[in-house]
Amino acid sequence: MNQKLKFALVLFSLGFLGVLSLLTTELPLPSEARELLSETYTSEQIKGLLLVNPTIFLILGILMGLFTYESVGLSSPVLEHWLFQKKLPYIYPLLIIGIGGGLFAGLIMILGTLVFQPFLPAEFLQLGAYFRPNAAVRFLYGGFTEEIIVRFGLMSASIWLLFRFIRHKPNYIYWIGILISSLLFALMHLPAVYAFTGPPDTTVFAYIMLTNTIGGVVFGWLYWRKGLETAMLAHMTTHVVMIVGHI
Repeated sequence: MNQKLKFALVLFSLGFLGVLSLLTTELPLPSEARELLSETYTSEQIKGLLLVNPTIFLILGILMGLFTYESVGLSSPVLEHWLFQKKLPYIYPLLIIGIGGGLFAGLIMILGTLVFQPFLPAEFLQLGAYFRPNAAVRFLYGGFTEEIIVRFGLMSASIWLLFRFIRHKPNYIYWIGILISSLLFALMHLPAVYAFTGPPDTTVFAYIMLTNTIGGVVFGWLYWRKGLETAMLAHMTTHVVMIVGHI
């Protein structure tokens, strides 16, 4: 089997495991839309329909990353070792820096919540109480699916496109790619807010964009410097901190 196809199938399996984890929680859907869909579909069918978009995004992320990540010097060292017998870096440092990065990002999320909470509107806080993903969604969808879509896909493709114009590989191009993917990662959190509370006000917008962008920058730097699996581990660790901090 072609090496890229094998790699793509493994990534899809990991990412789709995260997509399937969405079935274990109550997905956010405005009451009007839910009532309209319930006229035609059962609740289980509605849940299935809500998996279509993330599956499409997962496939697109894999395709974007597959044809760009190696050419810009990014890596997935553990999977590449397992699938292609490439040399594996020492695992212990990867574990330490991945967990450390996740702890840092998680603390930023908690600090940001504490700072912004007194100024956030009641409707937004109620949405947070209504839709709080369970551990399976946080670890599998956040750790696998989002990292494949955002870091492996969007970040790799952004850096590749920038290199097409710059023609060489200065470090600042990686930082621009990290920032672009992190901002897109933060923007991905806005549609649910818009669907339930309408256009977010300045405070809600700043809270979502700032906290998620900082987390995305941490994960993006780890992907750049240590590989995709380290970013995945950091993302999962971040959610451990958030669960402990009740956010």
